[in-house]
Amino acid sequence: MKLLNSLSIAAVGSIVLAVTAFAAPDPLWVFGMNNTGENLGTTGSTSDLVAVGTGGAYSADGLGVSGLAGDYAYVLGSSNGSLTVGSGAAGSGISTTNLTSITLTGWFKTSVNPGTTRLFDSIANDGANTGGINITLTGNTIGFSLSSGGSPGTITFPTAGYTTSNAWTFFAVTYDASLSTNNVNFYTGTTANSVTLIGTLTLAGNILVAPNTAAATIGNRSPDLARHLNATVDDYRLFGSALDSTGALSLSDLEGIRVSDTLNAVPEPSTYGVFVVALLGVAIAVRRRRGLAA
Repeated sequence: MKLLNSLSIAAVGSIVLAVTAFAAPDPLWVFGMNNTGENLGTTGSTSDLVAVGTGGAYSADGLGVSGLAGDYAYVLGSSNGSLTVGSGAAGSGISTTNLTSITLTGWFKTSVNPGTTRLFDSIANDGANTGGINITLTGNTIGFSLSSGGSPGTITFPTAGYTTSNAWTFFAVTYDASLSTNNVNFYTGTTANSVTLIGTLTLAGNILVAPNTAAATIGNRSPDLARHLNATVDDYRLFGSALDSTGALSLSDLEGIRVSDTLNAVPEPSTYGVFVVALLGVAIAVRRRRGLAA
């Protein structure tokens, strides 16, 4: 009730609008990093996160994005601590086979100015040019690479749009192969500020994401761990579709994700309507009780 007591009707209304918008599609995988590597996804890989490298560890309770009890994050550390999906062996844990639209979202917090680092990487750095995706963070700019098994197509958002102020930053990158131009969108937000579109660029060639043989890695490059991100990370999700554009989430979808993460509320997609209606009902009751007491 502490959270609800602090919410105004207007605030709850904005939460309702944001969270109800996040109803579909289901993510291929979800990593809440709540002191466990458990995969909460329902439609893709069932592999969990495995710690690799040195220096990484789960945070103390309450240090995740929401700041609430029960919410943890993963501290990658200053060495080469990282997380891989599955066993860490090549090809384990994630499949992006023939996806025509994708979205990757997550949170990071760092107090240092990153060099050339990885928020996520599933393209093998072994000369094989395997299929996959990666998202780089260099300084406060984000880059996106996509490979269908040849040389990766790479674009970098040219404006400094991401913060390194030791505050939680939400990021999202979407790709839609059905579009020949303006097919990659870059988004950002914070725990206090809504998601905004900060850049749209074109990745030429309408590349489809082919089967990848590299271990999918959070916070580093696979497999050499040579692009370490000295940051704390939380709440990573991958969405995708092999049939249409639904894997490239909309701005309202992304705002729903951001809001649910700041509340540490991750109900099943089919129950979002019940969740927000109940939240609004309780908030109205609290407001009425305050009115009677006045």
